[in-house]
Amino acid sequence: MNIMNNENAIKLCDAVLKHVPEFREYKDFALWGKENPYLHFGNFGNFLVERIERSLENDPIVQRAVEFVNASYNTSNDEYIHTMLGTEVFEKLTVSSKTVAVAKKYLKDAALNHFDKALK
Repeated sequence: MNIMNNENAIKLCDAVLKHVPEFREYKDFALWGKENPYLHFGNFGNFLVERIERSLENDPIVQRAVEFVNASYNTSNDEYIHTMLGTEVFEKLTVSSKTVAVAKKYLKDAALNHFDKALK
């Protein structure tokens, strides 16, 4: 598995920017391009955790971001995508009771199962 050049992951890097354009304004966004999807989604995981921690309940940006991750995971058969989202997003969402609650609220099906495994 080449972590630097997975075509599906690179497409997902573009897709996240379309669904969550606010991510472009995140403090470390410019550091990691889509050339390394793991770093891109690691940064996205950090963005999501910080947004959850600082936001009020039902933040529409958080909701859109988690629903994007949920849909991306659940509609992909690519193990690379599953591993990347699991490592770079789901594991980061285990850091606090607030992030866990938001993840459990919006993740469904296989994405929620993977997240539950990350909690253990």
